[in-house]
Amino acid sequence: MAKWYNQWRIYPEKVLAHKPLIMLIGQTVYHKSSANVANGQTIYHKSSANVANGQTIYRESSANVANGQTIYHKSSANVANGQTVYHKSSANVANGQTIYRESSANVANGQTIYHKSSANVANGQTVYHKSSANVANGQTIYHKSSANVANGQTVYHKSSANVASGQTIYHKSSANVANCQTVYRESSANKADGLP
Repeated sequence: MAKWYNQWRIYPEKVLAHKPLIMLIGQTVYHKSSANVANGQTIYHKSSANVANGQTIYRESSANVANGQTIYHKSSANVANGQTVYHKSSANVANGQTIYRESSANVANGQTIYHKSSANVANGQTVYHKSSANVANGQTIYHKSSANVANGQTVYHKSSANVASGQTIYHKSSANVANCQTVYRESSANKADGLP
């Protein structure tokens, strides 16, 4: 892979002439060698295997990940209908790294589900929960649990209630808001002046 990558960097037209057939149907394949990756650099691997229907696969090896680097895993399993699945392993996650989990289960109608586990969340990390429940008509629901929220963390609640016609409602609960935390309430209906 390193040889292919180096050729791509130096002679892109040469590599294009030798791309595998699976890469010739409009799909994009990224490979960034994990070698020589340090000091907050990011590693992206997009496997050309099991890539179909314009789906994108990102794999960032958890190996050699340190110094606040981010690990993304996008599983090719259970990926259909253009849905996107992100998995960021909680293993080896420390030093303020972020954990994203998007379950492929209960994903329909192009909806996106983000789950950031509150487990192992410390040192000002952010916890996002997007419930797959009550998600319809392409609406997006963000829930950030107020539980285990401390040290200036932000709490966002997006209520699925009264959400229609693609409107977006953000509610940031004033409860448990302290230490210079911000309160956002944006109701698509009943929006009041002075609220962000």
